[in-house]
Amino acid sequence: MLINKEDLPLVDKQSMNETHYEDIDLINSLNDLIEEFEENPSEELFVKLDEQYSKWFEHTIKHFSGEEQMMQEKKFPAFAVHKQEHDNVLNAMKNIQEDLRKTKSAAGVKNFVQNGLVRWLINHIQTMDTVTARFLEGKISLNQPVN
Repeated sequence: MLINKEDLPLVDKQSMNETHYEDIDLINSLNDLIEEFEENPSEELFVKLDEQYSKWFEHTIKHFSGEEQMMQEKKFPAFAVHKQEHDNVLNAMKNIQEDLRKTKSAAGVKNFVQNGLVRWLINHIQTMDTVTARFLEGKISLNQPVN
């Protein structure tokens, strides 16, 4: 297991926490397949790895889209900054998937998942998502737009 749900910071909006828990399940399953594929790089395991990556990628797109919709509906002043971070991650994920399919090697996915993703996710939750959730729940007011 790459990350335990108990290690994930919580935010003030329960629906966001639930989505983050779903993320962890998908990421842990992906990590298990990465390890399995590296031990036995078969075509069958490659297909499973690619399918799991696609499932996680699709979930992440929906995850970010849902947050962005809530931010827009509530006119969250830091929307552009938060969305840009989402866009950067989605772009990286797309490039990693293309590399996975081109090379049929899990090296790029493994590096992303094991060496950067968990750290990024926790930081993103502790910063961007925490402020966003507090704003969405009416616990803070941001009078000045954040650039």
